[in-house]
Amino acid sequence: MRNFLKAFLVFLCWATVALLVQSRNFSYEDSPTPTDENLTKETSDKKIKQTSKPSETPKIVEKKASEPTTIEENPTKEIKSIKKESKLTHLKFKHKFITNAAHTRVLFPQNFSYFKDSIFNFLNNNPTKEITVVGHYLPNEFLSNKTSFGESRAIYIKNRLAKYGVNPNRLNIKDSVVNYNYDYDGFYAEGITIYYGEVSNQKKEILDKFIVSKTVQNVFGRNTIRPDKSLIAYTFELKNYLANNPNKTVNIVGHSTKTRNPETSNSIGLQLATQLSNYLIENGIPKSKLKASSKGDTQPLEGHKSNNLKNKRIEILIN
Repeated sequence: MRNFLKAFLVFLCWATVALLVQSRNFSYEDSPTPTDENLTKETSDKKIKQTSKPSETPKIVEKKASEPTTIEENPTKEIKSIKKESKLTHLKFKHKFITNAAHTRVLFPQNFSYFKDSIFNFLNNNPTKEITVVGHYLPNEFLSNKTSFGESRAIYIKNRLAKYGVNPNRLNIKDSVVNYNYDYDGFYAEGITIYYGEVSNQKKEILDKFIVSKTVQNVFGRNTIRPDKSLIAYTFELKNYLANNPNKTVNIVGHSTKTRNPETSNSIGLQLATQLSNYLIENGIPKSKLKASSKGDTQPLEGHKSNNLKNKRIEILIN
């Protein structure tokens, strides 16, 4: 009897380890989208019932980490749900975006987080391109606020990319109704498709407005700039903008929190502006295009006291 109990305990330990390993194969990114809160129990139950049939789509098997993580191009495809037909090129990844019948979050293997970096680099290296995220859904998959599961899933991916540092103005979302089957556990491995296309003239005007006036915060080290992904992406776009607009100049204005005397505040602001100017020069923007200056603590942000840390910032103005 004692031997039996020992063997049973060993079995339980191994089963627990196996479950932990399986649960870590996939992960959610951050918190669920706000629209998930609109899901009703009735809607969830309906989607779960649909999973009783085995899926025609095989489950995703994680590939080895040694596989290259580059974007592969597929022939141009059309998104049926877009009323005005526009041809976009499919960005195909080694792994898949996985959706679930019970909610609108997007699940993917842990080693698939490279998709954010791939898209980030792709847009930086292709300034005339933009990304379209298409979320797929079944004809009866809608939230209580009438938003389709597909649209909510596309928003989920867009938010992850924007938080990573990708310019949200270069991210479009679409939904596409498709007939498919979830697998036995309620998963579908083709729930998100990503495309790229040329930036329209109308969108170029929006992107230019984003470039010519920008505020930089939370990137300051002790004696140098610590660029985040957003600043890195902006630097690429600024460099391309100046190449296309050779008569433009960049004014970099530093602002500080309130100090004991105006001279100290002005010195801090100028140091911030100079640090950013040096960073831009190091990344290929001509020094002759840049002018650094300081406003010290004389222009606190509206709604903030002069000693609020948010006043420590840099404004980039192009004229």
